[in-house]
Amino acid sequence: MYVVSIEAKRCSDLRKIGSDAVLQEALTAALDPDDLAASQEIGDYLAEKGIDALIFPSVVSDGANVVVFRDADPRPKVEIQNRDEILDAIRTMAKRIPK
Repeated sequence: MYVVSIEAKRCSDLRKIGSDAVLQEALTAALDPDDLAASQEIGDYLAEKGIDALIFPSVVSDGANVVVFRDADPRPKVEIQNRDEILDAIRTMAKRIPK
């Protein structure tokens, strides 16, 4: 598991859009794993409006995902807090994989 620290100027949480039918429909379209067009359009729109990070519901679990627009100005800061630990674990797993 990654522990990620994000510092963003303006973040929008799409898990909290309420019961508005139009927004619910747009979110459903954006979360379609077989069609990225709606998610890209919504992301482009929000980025143009100065949003530099998004939180949205996961389509594969009960969790959430975070998107950071790294080309925003100012650029959001993203840091994996336990990066070295994660890389060491991956190295250890890789050594056990038969070649």
